[in-house]
Amino acid sequence: MNRIRGRRILITGASAGIGEACARTFAQAGADLILVSRRIARLESLREELTMSQDVDIRIGKLDVRDRQAIDGLATLLEEQDSSPDVLINNAGLARGLHTAFRNRRSGCDSLCGWGT
Repeated sequence: MNRIRGRRILITGASAGIGEACARTFAQAGADLILVSRRIARLESLREELTMSQDVDIRIGKLDVRDRQAIDGLATLLEEQDSSPDVLINNAGLARGLHTAFRNRRSGCDSLCGWGT
């Protein structure tokens, strides 16, 4: 049984590296994707490639996770379109420190996303 097929997955930083690899893997598993990054041209190419080989819905958008207003705008848009993701792969941002996510303080999250820097 494939528990991912038909699920909607939002991947930040999806234009390269781990984010792109996640997009490829989840598309092969039959998940619908919402891919965001700062590099929209790379997302367009990835979407074209994946939709030619996989029967999945792929939406793309330009998003800088350091821009809180843009994040709020994406959340509002997805809610209005009844397209909230089932899964979030929060790949974009700066990895700093050795603490796990649940131990990070607000300032650590702000630094991770580039807020207040």
